[in-house]
Amino acid sequence: RNATLFVRAITAAPTDKMAVYSHNATLSCTAHGDGLASISWIGDDDVIIQTDDVNTSDSSSQLLLSNVLDSRNVSCRASFSEPEAEILSDPVTVTVYNIREESAPTTIVSGQNAVVSCMFDGSPQLTWYDTGGLQITDGVDN
Repeated sequence: RNATLFVRAITAAPTDKMAVYSHNATLSCTAHGDGLASISWIGDDDVIIQTDDVNTSDSSSQLLLSNVLDSRNVSCRASFSEPEAEILSDPVTVTVYNIREESAPTTIVSGQNAVVSCMFDGSPQLTWYDTGGLQITDGVDN
């Protein structure tokens, strides 16, 4: 008797994401295999995430979480047909942080010192950039 081998896998699982409070966050998932029917997204308590902001191509899906207000766990589910099967990714965490206060724009004279600040809830990695996009490293106190 001949057996049929079905090769099915989530080949690019979503990863943990940091999101600014009330901003958007995008998660991606890619699956491959015989009979791939769909990719869907599962939130906390195994609830399917219902949104119009899911882009799904033949083998990948992007979930856009709009106006994120709280942290949550999300998994990607790949569903296959004939024979039916499902593969669920490990859950990832979308962690929300909130920038509570930031310095007002300041003009300084070349050669003078300037103090800028940013207060936030959560624990994101904070990186400062000047208006030209150069990362500022001198005198940064996180």
